[in-house]
Amino acid sequence: MTTQFILFAGIGILLIALSIPLILEYVKPNRWYGFRFTLTLNNTRIWYPANRFGGKLLLAYGVAVLEVGVLLPMLSVILQLGFDEEIYSYCMVVILITGVVLILLLIWRYIKYLEKELEQNDASKFP
Repeated sequence: MTTQFILFAGIGILLIALSIPLILEYVKPNRWYGFRFTLTLNNTRIWYPANRFGGKLLLAYGVAVLEVGVLLPMLSVILQLGFDEEIYSYCMVVILITGVVLILLLIWRYIKYLEKELEQNDASKFP
């Protein structure tokens, strides 16, 4: 139990730590860190809001992973259900994969929204 517990708690803490610079807009457009889609890399007016939004999602996700990773084993002990490391690991992997896919879909949707808003604002400036 200890190895998986530490692993998943560590993943939650890592996600929280990675989200903070994105939320605070400390990360400039680059090819290594941040939510790097073609639209975000090509336009700073999309990069910063998209990465701030993604950072907030990542922060909430990191807290959720940390909470579930810590509380699931504790709950099984408290309720005397017996702790199965294999089931715990499978549950956490499903949570991790589902969360990442959901975050990427939400960010992609937000980026498309930002792109549309910028196009409308730019079109209204030049009749």
